Amino acid sequence: MRIQTLRELGLGYRTIAGEFPGKGWRLGTVKSICKRVDDRGSATVRKSGSGRPKMALTEENINHVADLFAR
Repeated sequence: MRIQTLRELGLGYRTIAGEFPGKGWRLGTVKSICKRVDDRGSATVRKSGSGRPKMALTEENINHVADLFAR
């Protein structure tokens, strides 16, 4: 959240990394977080479609697993 706040104030990633030398933030990490803030408006919002698909809980799969346990 600190990186996001500083980025929203208009600071660059080198300046942000330099503001907190004790944190040990790598420049590449700060740069990727700044890119997320610029693209999505937040460092915590994920891209739509990212992550595991929600196909696992279909009725067909539920019945298939129930059949496996019934054997």
